[in-house]
Amino acid sequence: MTSPRRMAPPLTRRYILSRSVRERFQIVMAPSSIGTGVPTRSRTLPSTRPWTSEQSVNFAPWAISVRLVICCPVTGLAHNAGRLHDDPPHPPTLIKSMERSSMSHCRMFMNAWIYVAAWAIGFTTACGAYAVGDDNAVPIIKADQPIVIDGKLNEPAWRAGVAVDVNYVMEGTGKRDASTPMIARFLWDDHYLYIGYEVFDSDLIAVEDGRVKGPPGNRRKAAQPWDPQKKTDVVEFFIHLGDGQFMWELHHNSLNHFNEVLLVLLDPDSAMRNTAFTSFGYFYLDDMVMQDDGEFTLKTAVSMMPKADGKPSTPNDRSDTDTGYRGELRLPRRWLPAEKVPLDNQQAAQGQAVEGSGLSILSVSLNGNNGPVYHHTSARRPGKGMFAEGVNLFPRYLMVERLVPDSGAGD
Repeated sequence: MTSPRRMAPPLTRRYILSRSVRERFQIVMAPSSIGTGVPTRSRTLPSTRPWTSEQSVNFAPWAISVRLVICCPVTGLAHNAGRLHDDPPHPPTLIKSMERSSMSHCRMFMNAWIYVAAWAIGFTTACGAYAVGDDNAVPIIKADQPIVIDGKLNEPAWRAGVAVDVNYVMEGTGKRDASTPMIARFLWDDHYLYIGYEVFDSDLIAVEDGRVKGPPGNRRKAAQPWDPQKKTDVVEFFIHLGDGQFMWELHHNSLNHFNEVLLVLLDPDSAMRNTAFTSFGYFYLDDMVMQDDGEFTLKTAVSMMPKADGKPSTPNDRSDTDTGYRGELRLPRRWLPAEKVPLDNQQAAQGQAVEGSGLSILSVSLNGNNGPVYHHTSARRPGKGMFAEGVNLFPRYLMVERLVPDSGAGD
């Protein structure tokens, strides 16, 4: 569900992307070395040399060579100017209302207990979500300080970045739900990609699949992404690895269970499709593990949002009414080779003539309260088929140093 809308606190500026990123922002590109933050054991590129379409990354642990290519046109995405909670939190106030935003024609239907708890923790998001056209990539800013992985998402960098509404429904193309069950955010630095998200749910259900995965010293229980009998909830992130064939499918839930799956996609006419090897139409390598990169380790965390009585939400307890939780993922960039995102003519004319490193990521929320209900972030994805088989429809993200609002940008 969506959260209550309120005024942004002093000294907090809401960044809103309109149809063109450059119409609202000056994007300061990261140094050319941002693409080289994915070193491998078999090859170390000079830190001053950017990735090119002719360079390859060798993933030594599973002996697959992935060639980086120029990515396909940027897909549409709806996102908003969501804000995380502010410290100290505001006192709870019972409000029953329905707000309308004339800018986005977005309706927010609030159950009173959700409204109370969300207001109590100080969470706020603008009702409007602004669609980004196909000629734009959504910027991911660089974290200017270490990110503590505790699930709280209270570092200033999280507030400064762009919030992405996960509210496109499976039925139809470009159809958005009146409520927003999940909001996602992304950050990066020289060694990690950070994913932060918030899930709004009245009955949290988290299921593990019985396995423990991960390298020695960093083991974690694996999340079960699908269990219709238990009506499980889970979030998923599909991260394309740059060549149209390989991607990660990540699962995370409210009990901090985490699972990574390597997907190997096949051509539509491949003889391997729909065989015993590829029951989903692609290879689903569920035993693959994101290894730690020396001192740079994968880490995940969650924190519960408070219920109406002020106590934390409680996963797997159907006797109470939850409000949701926050999740945080820290992924070593060694496992996430960046794509080359070409800038369009308008951006080039405005001084953005440098190609930047990017990622294609589809964020997905599964809420099992009344049977499995999926929401996602692709404005162009058709309402059928597997999520993984629409890489060219994934939202595109461009890694930049920072967002600098111009004089014309308003709240």
